[in-house]
Amino acid sequence: KDNKATEDVKKAKTAIIDTIGIAEIAAQKLPSRIAGVLHGVLERAASKNWCGKYADSITSATASFRTRSENNDLTADDIAALDQAVTAAERQNNAECYALGLSKFKDADTSAWYFEYFQKSNAFKGSADGSVEPGRETLRAEALIAIERAAGIEGVDGKTCTLTASAQGVPEWANCAVNVAYEKGIRFNEPLNTRVTRDEVALWVDTLTRGELPVSDDAEFTSRFSDIKSCQAQVSVSKMVGNQIMTGANADGTGKWGCRQPLVRAELAAILARLGNLLELTK
Repeated sequence: KDNKATEDVKKAKTAIIDTIGIAEIAAQKLPSRIAGVLHGVLERAASKNWCGKYADSITSATASFRTRSENNDLTADDIAALDQAVTAAERQNNAECYALGLSKFKDADTSAWYFEYFQKSNAFKGSADGSVEPGRETLRAEALIAIERAAGIEGVDGKTCTLTASAQGVPEWANCAVNVAYEKGIRFNEPLNTRVTRDEVALWVDTLTRGELPVSDDAEFTSRFSDIKSCQAQVSVSKMVGNQIMTGANADGTGKWGCRQPLVRAELAAILARLGNLLELTK
């Protein structure tokens, strides 16, 4: 949103970073051990997008530490207290941003890697209390309806449908989405109220966008993962990797794509953002 609250956050960010920059210089006078801890706390404070009253409190606290650093009047206990204050402010800041209309969900960290994915996507509706639970493993019904929304498929929301598809564990709110997916050829071998796996997401994205995505299994990308050939949905997985919609789960250095691994909701949001971008390009 391009409104006063957004501008206030930008101004607060600038003020905080300026103040922290000066504090960092002043901290060089401190013993190295204390200075290192203080650097970590200041870095966390600088990385946040602070909303409302929390921006003022963090700027004020940092300015105080700058002055005391210059006077060589800081102790390890002082820095620990600042760390606790920043941590407490971080917890409240997300709710403050939500209340100001700067965040779609009250528990989405405004400085996290996934934040913009949730902000720009209509695939996730969140809970009645405004939360989206970015770190929770995604259930099959949740993943299915999110993919359908991202693909622009109509008639998937609402509680007006009677379940006609052959599927187990379907929450009432997902009846329409499951029926639509079933009509499009998706079959459900596992209860929909259990966690989804990566290769299922690949298969569902491929099926629900059939004909809209480029046919791609680019060896440059698929060859990076040693387990793609063992995926139940190998063709769909290869297409997701080739189109760089799903990038694999090899952060641990194993070279595994992770066919049967679950996905947390933030990861699915990132996948659906890439899908949306690609669908826009192919229109």
